Amino acid sequence: MSDKKLNKNQIIESEVVDFCMDGGGIIKVGTVPIFVPQAIVGEKVKVKILAVKKSLCYGKLEKILTPSPNRIKPKCVYFSKCGGCDLQHINYETQLKFKENLIKNTFKKIAGLEVSVNVVGGNPYHYRNKLSLPVRQGKDGKTEIGFFRKNSHDVIDVSECLIQKHSIKELIASCKKYMSDNDIKAYCEKTHSGDIRHISLRQLGSQTIVTLVGLNKNLNRFKDFAQSLKTLYGDGFALYYNCNPVKTNVIYGEEFVLLGGNLNEIDYMGLKIKVHPASFFQVNDEITQKLYSHIIEHIKSLNISSAVEAYSGQGILASKLSEFLDKVYAIEINESSIADGENNKIRNKITNLEFIQGDCADKLKRYEKGDCPLFRTAMILDPPRSGLDDRVIDTILNSNIQDVVYVSCSPQTLARDIKKLSNQYNIKNITVFDMFANTKNCETVVFLSHKKK
Repeated sequence: MSDKKLNKNQIIESEVVDFCMDGGGIIKVGTVPIFVPQAIVGEKVKVKILAVKKSLCYGKLEKILTPSPNRIKPKCVYFSKCGGCDLQHINYETQLKFKENLIKNTFKKIAGLEVSVNVVGGNPYHYRNKLSLPVRQGKDGKTEIGFFRKNSHDVIDVSECLIQKHSIKELIASCKKYMSDNDIKAYCEKTHSGDIRHISLRQLGSQTIVTLVGLNKNLNRFKDFAQSLKTLYGDGFALYYNCNPVKTNVIYGEEFVLLGGNLNEIDYMGLKIKVHPASFFQVNDEITQKLYSHIIEHIKSLNISSAVEAYSGQGILASKLSEFLDKVYAIEINESSIADGENNKIRNKITNLEFIQGDCADKLKRYEKGDCPLFRTAMILDPPRSGLDDRVIDTILNSNIQDVVYVSCSPQTLARDIKKLSNQYNIKNITVFDMFANTKNCETVVFLSHKKK
């Protein structure tokens, strides 16, 4: 079909020729791509055009005329309503292939590099150890607890989540009952009023942490909720309250107050730790174990005596590396994460791990020209989704770092940064770890070695 003007509400029948980056399908009218959520490559579909842009269109899947053999029935009744999962309609093998190709295509498009990619999968259900649920006042005045609809602030009221590690049915039901019995109001975003705006759950090892996020500091109204949690989780729970009075999309305010239960010491990957509700941990324990083992075996193979982990959080990986290296440095900007890391050092009797508190770009830049042990070793980078600051990249390029490990949850910023590093570093290995099964997201680890080596 040659290029022609396409119109809103027009119906198109065509074959899905590719996946787009969010896991939806792409059909083409001439050279014009039409992005269609939940369409699968190889299917013939009927699509209604919802929006016409200058060089592309967005469509809605009206009917599957010829289904793909890779299409399955989603297990979750909320799929396609809530914004949590993107790929439950695709079998798991095809999901992993999609993520492999996503990294390959992103590197080719952004970095101009042809790469080979390994993929490591896991259990696609019941894997998440953390979730945050918005608590909102519904149109009928009833409390709604669930997930935001995709690209909106409408809450889809749910009773369960199939990718959460353990069932959340009882927690949601208990929270709603407690709020009803005690006249506690759900948050109204329009009027910025109410009592509870979020409930968060984290489950690591034998510890369950529940955090109520509210608008005011009247804590007495929420303390008795601890009895409900004790019924659900026994003695291995902690109930926190976090006050966030600011009109913002950020979930937590600054202060966490323990209302009930105990923050117990747990075993996490062989380390004795305590888990604060705001501490960063990867959400998938099974895949995290595989990812850390992958990095540790690589670091061992380099036959080096020290390593640096930048953007380290509380230093779980750095602590594991300290078991076989003479010295490990961990750089982190968040002071509470550093405090957690220092406490973990004491619990685990670690003496060869040094935390450096501050912005990674600033801290690394200070040592760029100096004879610092940080630059005679391997460097592990695990930045936020926004990727590396250009000052960090410049510092690495001006240093004598021989080996770099880059961990990323954003294919786009990863490819952008690797392109900048590729003049001096060769890619040794790229492995995708399916940290977020049934979603478009993935965690990628790239091993780099200096070309002068």
